[in-house]
Amino acid sequence: MDIIKTVAFVSSTLITLILVLIFVLNWKIFDIAILLAIGVIFIVGSIWGYKQMYSEDD
Repeated sequence: MDIIKTVAFVSSTLITLILVLIFVLNWKIFDIAILLAIGVIFIVGSIWGYKQMYSEDD
């Protein structure tokens, strides 16, 4: 049940962010795609770094 709540929260937050960027700040779809790509790279890099830091293969 927690995964459903998490997915709903992340989805609603992402949709709200995109709508605000498009309608309030007049961003283009390409600008939003770049922003989301940077965010995904940051998150993946953070997870990778965390796994490298706390791995048991020392």
